[in-house]
Amino acid sequence: MGVAHVGTTGTRAPLEPGGVGEVDPFDVASWPMPVLAAELEELATSLPRRDRAEQAAEWAAAALVGGATPAELCEAALWCGMRNTRTEGRGPLGLVTHSVLAAAASRDLPGDERSRSMAAAQLVAYTAGAYRGGVNDPAEGPSRLGWYEPSDLGPDPVDAFLELAGTGQTELSDHAWLAAAAADPVGAEQALISLSAGGYPLNEHKVVYPAQLRDWLGDDAPLDPVLFRPAARYAGNHLQHPDARTRRADSMALAEEAGTAGSQEGHDLGRVSLVATGLAVTPTAEREALVIGSLQDRLDPGDLALAVALLTAARFAATSFDPTNPVAPVGPVHSCTGADAVARCIELARSDALQFELALCAPLSPTARRLAAVAGLVVPPSDDGALDDLMEALVGGDPDGAAEAAAAVPVDDDAAVTAAWGAVAAAAARDQWMVTHAVKHTVAMHRQFHRTAHPARAWFLAAAARTAGHVAAVDQPIAALLDRRLG
Repeated sequence: MGVAHVGTTGTRAPLEPGGVGEVDPFDVASWPMPVLAAELEELATSLPRRDRAEQAAEWAAAALVGGATPAELCEAALWCGMRNTRTEGRGPLGLVTHSVLAAAASRDLPGDERSRSMAAAQLVAYTAGAYRGGVNDPAEGPSRLGWYEPSDLGPDPVDAFLELAGTGQTELSDHAWLAAAAADPVGAEQALISLSAGGYPLNEHKVVYPAQLRDWLGDDAPLDPVLFRPAARYAGNHLQHPDARTRRADSMALAEEAGTAGSQEGHDLGRVSLVATGLAVTPTAEREALVIGSLQDRLDPGDLALAVALLTAARFAATSFDPTNPVAPVGPVHSCTGADAVARCIELARSDALQFELALCAPLSPTARRLAAVAGLVVPPSDDGALDDLMEALVGGDPDGAAEAAAAVPVDDDAAVTAAWGAVAAAAARDQWMVTHAVKHTVAMHRQFHRTAHPARAWFLAAAARTAGHVAAVDQPIAALLDRRLG
């Protein structure tokens, strides 16, 4: 067997596909973490819990000053968090490893390197587990994700994984995932996305997990079976929606009836607007029929996902949260990050049936019910002075003002748009209370904004700006510490 190695920069070596002397991803010796991750693990598991956040922030700042990159710190947090948190969704909503979920977003945050450094250091501080979760979260119990070997589950390991995860057998799903990923990495990832879509109406994290992990690797990188274990475990936890099998059958029927999904060039922006407004004015109980009818009428799954994402962002931008409660936006944020993850997974889907399955779950975000109602999807009026108003609102910690100003930033003014996203990202990176959600939200909305030319895309900026304004409305002691250390 080959052995994965740690490179000179501390980066975990990629798994090498095929050939003589290939790295075996299932060799127990491949389990060691990158150098920085091992250092963070030692710090996070040896200090008293009350001291961990500040000490981890100090450690991260020293690493950055010493030449480590934000991406390397994010990688350290990802592997440390994964190894020291058992992802099986215990609790009424399921617990997840945000160190894993937020790694790609913290690395890819728009704006400047200082914002990414702040986001990476905040991720490290969260991972240390001193506030609202992290490794060995007392809400979950001291835990460590053990090494697993693939299990021989018969002639079709991917089908075995689907069956075990579909019946909520977390531990067996983990073994089965590794076997499926070894036998057919592409098929295994597609099966994982399908299972995640089946649980999306109960918890958006089901789809967010595989989307974020694919973002971490990149579209063209080979699957890392070990890295995807948290997503596989979470897909196989107890949160299984009773209608998942029905939606899967409906998606197969749509693939046969409606022809090839995703065949058009770009989006049909006019139809996107009509669908978004239709969803806004249709009672929840009647939306399924509207969606299925539209897909039967050749609505592209990607267009449906965009319509849902635009409508969700507009609703989020219109929703006020208690400015004195630092965690108030956390639940509703999932409606936006979930909509982005669905769109991302539609891009990753290799079959028409899987694209339709994701499209069917797109309007079923469980946290969207907390958002303000809107009468339809409208294009917000632009204002040449909106960028200055946005900056002022972010400095003043005014979420309502930030959302209103961001919606008015002219979307065709590239300089203003770049400056606005930079300011939102810099504010979001300072958050420590929202369990990394401010950064994930910013990156999701930034991606959606640049994915489309829809004239209402300013709502994506406005939604992110509301969260960033909420960050600025409360004290952020870890960010203040990092300001002193990073200069």
